[in-house]
Amino acid sequence: MPLQKNCTPEFFIMNRTRPPHNMERRIYSDLNDDKVIYIIDEKTNLRNQTIKTKKKFRFDKVFDIDYTNIDVFKEIAHPMIDNFLSYKNGTFFVYGQTGSGKTHTTLGDNREIGIFQYILDSIINSQSNIKNIYFVCIQIHNNKCYDLFNSNQLIKQFEDASGKIHLRNSKRQYIDEINVQETVQFIKNMRINGISSENDASSRSHLLIQIWNKNSFFNILDMAGSEKASKSICSNRQQMLENAKINESILALKECIRAVKMAKKYVPYRHNNLTKILKDVFFGNGLSYIMATTSPEKHNVKESINTLTYISDMYTMKRQLSEPTYLKTIRDLHVKHHDSSLKTPPEECKNDDKYYDNSPDNLSHQKETSHYFMKILNNCSLKRKKLFDSFIDRNGIKYNEFKKKMKSLLSNEIEQLNEFSNIL
Repeated sequence: MPLQKNCTPEFFIMNRTRPPHNMERRIYSDLNDDKVIYIIDEKTNLRNQTIKTKKKFRFDKVFDIDYTNIDVFKEIAHPMIDNFLSYKNGTFFVYGQTGSGKTHTTLGDNREIGIFQYILDSIINSQSNIKNIYFVCIQIHNNKCYDLFNSNQLIKQFEDASGKIHLRNSKRQYIDEINVQETVQFIKNMRINGISSENDASSRSHLLIQIWNKNSFFNILDMAGSEKASKSICSNRQQMLENAKINESILALKECIRAVKMAKKYVPYRHNNLTKILKDVFFGNGLSYIMATTSPEKHNVKESINTLTYISDMYTMKRQLSEPTYLKTIRDLHVKHHDSSLKTPPEECKNDDKYYDNSPDNLSHQKETSHYFMKILNNCSLKRKKLFDSFIDRNGIKYNEFKKKMKSLLSNEIEQLNEFSNIL
């Protein structure tokens, strides 16, 4: 069942299995549950007996071998496009071993167009003003960023005071001035390819297409295929370096996922250019659509299990809180104030019958209270941002000192809230 228009999860984790090249299929979806996938693993014991085990993985959606790119797009189209046109950030990226169908999903081929083209067509055909919507196209090769629209010129990333990652001097393409099919073909031609264990034209760079709508963006990321060194076909030093850098970036991504999953205070996203781009996935600034692509053949079982296990960590991952606990408590207080089931009302509202009145006549009263809270919250946010900018450095934030200073800085706001409610 597709995501509804008003359904906006933080993560939407998917798996897609490409059609097998032969009949030795080892990955199967559950016919009664489109969120479950099974993989058959075979091992040989000391007696030379074959032991089969069935591993089960659960995601938000599983696309079996008979799904097409348009089926995938329809599943995620409404929340993806609506949020982008509403000036909210988002990310869609595909991960999997080499030859599992990542580029086919993202950019398409001679048989069908890819997710990127469907997204552009939907934006162009929308009723919104698209005059100022543009996109840039970057490939990350050996942990360096190159601009595909500017003859693969080397460009640099930088992080501004608000924490947003920018690609300096990247060439823009406005979507109302381009031919979409020609642009997609140009991207394919400019991307760095090489020979891998699965095909002769494997992508050896991570591809980032970043669509901008004023100050909001949507990332489309086609990651280079992960591949074990023992299975890679490296005929020279350059190919060995490419393979090592791809695995290094994927390892950096795993470290960030592990840090968020364990609720660590520090997420090492600055260690690699790939994880810098995916910073919003770790800190919750927008929706994230993450797809694992798998190959169903018998000889790819180990790689498929690794891919599914890796994405399963994302499925269970909880985002790290990007604000201190007491600021979260302030936001919870704002929500609780509008909950009529709250047994102990704030002091100023104990004798106010309107507090329990959820009728339309009471909307103005609730609105006044909401403005009161939001004014305090805005003051907190502004003060916190200025203090954060003064403390941030290349090695991260001096957290304990920052926390102590901020509590002192926000003492007036916290005192105001204490007067309004004894919840704090």
